[in-house]
Amino acid sequence: MESRRRPSTAERFELENTYDYLPQDYVLTNQDATAQDIILVSSENETVVSMGGFSVKKHHLSCLLSKNEWVNDDVISAYIHCIKEAQSKTDKKVYYENPFLIAMLQRDAVYVIDEHINNFITNIVKNYLFHELIQGVQKHLDIITRRQDLPSHEWIDLNVVTWPIIEQLQVKIQLDGSSCGLFMLKFMEFFTGDKFSHPVTQKDIELFRYKLAGILLCWKTNMAAEASDVEQVEDTDNEDDVVIVGSRQRERWDMKESKVHSATNDHKYSSLLSVVSAMSLQELIGGLFQYIQQINCAETLENIWVQSSRPHTIKLSLKTLQSVLNDGPLDRNCFNMAIRKFMYENVQSLHKTSEAITKHCLDLQFWTATGFGISPMFHKDIDLAGSVGSWSKIHHEVAKCKSILIPVCAVGSYILVILDQESRTLYLLDPNPLNPIYENNPTMRYTKKLLNITNYFNRAMCVACPGSRWTEDIDLWRHIYVTNPVADSNLSGCLVHLFMRSWKDGALHLPSFKDVDELRKQFLLHLLMYEQNECASNVPSGARDFLHCIANAKH
Repeated sequence: MESRRRPSTAERFELENTYDYLPQDYVLTNQDATAQDIILVSSENETVVSMGGFSVKKHHLSCLLSKNEWVNDDVISAYIHCIKEAQSKTDKKVYYENPFLIAMLQRDAVYVIDEHINNFITNIVKNYLFHELIQGVQKHLDIITRRQDLPSHEWIDLNVVTWPIIEQLQVKIQLDGSSCGLFMLKFMEFFTGDKFSHPVTQKDIELFRYKLAGILLCWKTNMAAEASDVEQVEDTDNEDDVVIVGSRQRERWDMKESKVHSATNDHKYSSLLSVVSAMSLQELIGGLFQYIQQINCAETLENIWVQSSRPHTIKLSLKTLQSVLNDGPLDRNCFNMAIRKFMYENVQSLHKTSEAITKHCLDLQFWTATGFGISPMFHKDIDLAGSVGSWSKIHHEVAKCKSILIPVCAVGSYILVILDQESRTLYLLDPNPLNPIYENNPTMRYTKKLLNITNYFNRAMCVACPGSRWTEDIDLWRHIYVTNPVADSNLSGCLVHLFMRSWKDGALHLPSFKDVDELRKQFLLHLLMYEQNECASNVPSGARDFLHCIANAKH
């Protein structure tokens, strides 16, 4: 395969800011070619476009270098921002929305909206009244009409659903299955209100795909070079060169940054981030999960949003994450990832304060390794001793811990077993409703599970912590059963996770939560805010904006 020449330092960071307008032709300039080279040599997670609150990484832009790939929302949102900046000086009548809000408006056409809550989408829709073009937002307009704070506007009729529908395209013009997003961008750019200012063909779109890479990288307010003074570039020998941005480049980006801030102040709603930043913590959390729940594209649902490879790989797709908010039992991988995150953060925090680590939490790997209820021929080959050991990169001595927490999951129902070394007590915490067959002897439902745990735990500790008190016969310890069942066993996974985080000094210290939905949302938020997430860049910019603002609000 022919090797491609890597751009020099000058080429990489001395791109002239040629685009403060939207070019009407699709001819590739030297600037455009250099921009494509920059995309090719950048690392997968390197931010190469940053403007209007949207950050686009190399792996997002790679779709522009292949004619058969769909253009993702991050690229689409960035170009819509370019359209806004280019046309804001000449056309004040048109409002351009990004894919995030449009998808949520489609959802609101189906579901009931609580107009008594300060709905952030309704506040955004209010801003549409200062523009002439709009899509289906009738419910929010109805809410605005009933409010006392209806702004003065020039719209004659707010009953959008009665407006006439005029089909602009009578003949199919898209000839492939991957360029619909690019056509949409050109329609937004060229639509004047009753017609298109320029024709668009399949050939135009094929050329625009490659031109778009250059437009985004060379756009006047692209702040990606500001993100870091040092960039790592992979050469053909897999050795890293350090490229330092010079003072002249710094000066140029400083000037550019001041222009961006000025533009943002003049156009309050120019980006989603400016709206999200003004929301309360509860509004932010509600908005985030509205965003997540409205995604229904089959391909997008398979994207991995959360991943961790240590001590073993766990991958959580968007579809799996969405399931946390549904009524079914909690996914095992979601539970394991949540425990991994908790242990990582807990141990790191205690290391900083030099406090002793007294609580060691296992995930479901140990329970799976016991093979409870599974035929030996289907028993997974899991390192039993490894399943009770220290977490990778968060080292601590398990043998010195005062308590070990062991989650158990059978048929979608979770319980928690806690072994307290100092008091030689086994606590069993069960949030599940009681099966009527055990009504006369409630503890009988735990007998086989506990025998299985104590047997395998003793074997594991003899290898993992030889000579410690953890190798004692736990069957001889005192047993205490704590049951406070909820109505729905499907909540048991979230509750056991909460128990594990809240257990301290032989007692539960539970935080308050108002309802079931809040419990599920807090669990999912816990997953999405994992600092060690290896796939954080896969999360769309809209969701990242919410998570960034939620993190700031919590601090």
